[in-house]
Amino acid sequence: MKKIFNSILAICLASAFSVLAVSCGGQTGDDDKQSDTTTPADYTSEFTPDEIDESLTGNLSIRFYRKGFGAGYINSLVAAFKTKYPNVSVSSSAVTTAVSIFGEAVGGIEDKYDIFITETSSSTLIGYVDMFESLNDVYAYTNQNESVKIEDKLEDIHKMNFSTASGKYYAVPVYNATYGLVYNSDYLEDGEIPYTTDEFITLLRSLRTSVGGSFYPLAVSGGDSSYYWKFMYSTWFAQYEGLENYTQMQKGRILKDGEYVVDPSSAYLEGGLKAMQACEDILWLDNGFVNKQSVGRDALTAQKDLITNSAAFVYTGSWLLNEMATTFAKYEIDDVSNIRMMKVPVLSAIVEKCPSISDDAELSALIKAIDQGSKELGGAGYEVTQADFDKIYEARNFVYTGVDCCNAVIPTIAKNKELAKTFLKFMLSDHGAKALVMSKVGCASPIKNFDCTDALGNIEPFLKDVYGFMLNNVKFGNLGKDMAISPYCTDEIKVAGSIEKQFCSPNVTDRTRAVDSYNAKKTTWTANNNRKFYEEMNKAGYEV
Repeated sequence: MKKIFNSILAICLASAFSVLAVSCGGQTGDDDKQSDTTTPADYTSEFTPDEIDESLTGNLSIRFYRKGFGAGYINSLVAAFKTKYPNVSVSSSAVTTAVSIFGEAVGGIEDKYDIFITETSSSTLIGYVDMFESLNDVYAYTNQNESVKIEDKLEDIHKMNFSTASGKYYAVPVYNATYGLVYNSDYLEDGEIPYTTDEFITLLRSLRTSVGGSFYPLAVSGGDSSYYWKFMYSTWFAQYEGLENYTQMQKGRILKDGEYVVDPSSAYLEGGLKAMQACEDILWLDNGFVNKQSVGRDALTAQKDLITNSAAFVYTGSWLLNEMATTFAKYEIDDVSNIRMMKVPVLSAIVEKCPSISDDAELSALIKAIDQGSKELGGAGYEVTQADFDKIYEARNFVYTGVDCCNAVIPTIAKNKELAKTFLKFMLSDHGAKALVMSKVGCASPIKNFDCTDALGNIEPFLKDVYGFMLNNVKFGNLGKDMAISPYCTDEIKVAGSIEKQFCSPNVTDRTRAVDSYNAKKTTWTANNNRKFYEEMNKAGYEV
């Protein structure tokens, strides 16, 4: 096994990322000052002379929630914006607690900031829309030298999350991140990438046996509120049921005779059970794949296990390298080329939905062919129908990106509203999208069908993986304000929504089997003639 850690990594990463990374996990409080000093890329060559506007003047102040991506993405956007508008002064300052910035954004008592960039969910923001400026004119805007208005450039789920019933837009999405299995390639032989959940479990078992000792192949964080495994669960649920079916489920609808209809059974679709059982098979403490202290460890600690060779896998997001850069200096690291991200393995139970796929081996062979770009219905180790090929192709080619996440709002009391809107318009232009990617911190623009990988140059293999996923796959996430039916079937009494705690608790009496929590959810939602279903549908504003 390669020795990968040596003392010069912190310097290498600072140069490669062109940003002083800030860890999200351990920070609290307020940083009310100019954002981190960085050296963003030079954007001069990105603009033609006719795109430079020296006539616009003014002062713009941005308040942003700083997490794993640090300030690099903001600095990159600001640098590009100021290249186009050289006579506009832009300042940005960070807040490192979500509650603090949300309180400032809706407080309505200070006009110090023109834009707030938060990670407040749309289901929370919707209750405060009167505090925010309407952004319909931003969505309707077509940027210079482009032919499509911003509304039509955005992923559909973003438009759904940030619009009211009256058609008012009150927020814009800022970036996409992606979740996936991050792995240490030193523990995987060439061609050993698991394509299915059964293969993943087999690999975990093999690593636990071969390495032995205190080595646990999968790092898990159940000690903070990150609860990343709910997104792994959502991915498997969506794979099994189909992406559109999964999305419609959250609106209380199922597919019948070719159309979506309101149905209480949407609250307990079988895909929820299958996804939960896969989580149990992997996370159940007695299986030996995870550390016995997992429920007391935070996300930064789990990520540290990976980079210090103490684990082979962690399910986390595209911010990992940027977030951990401030931690790297504590270790002897000279190379992170072995830190990679893979797509989530396809749920093995999906073969139940695919009559022409006989077993997990055939499923794996088909996925491998799909990854290699094949569209053939037959190949090495598989022979399938078009319908089954299409289902597996879809399952393999979408990634969870947490779309109801980072957003920007303009308070109604802001002093520079029009200038703030100009910045948001630029942020969602092709120039803004390219600047966001060129920050090389692991996030990408929320506009669709935009690929600027040529701008990345020489980057770490991890970043090649994550940008490849974000720029070349369908992005999905759970609905925000429009969700009536929660997809989760965790034991709400014991663990309040934490899949990690439900399966990783060191006390077996604190754990609940997947089938038991699924059945409990079904009982709750079907009681009193499906009363909870109709209450939640009415609360979300759906006709039943």
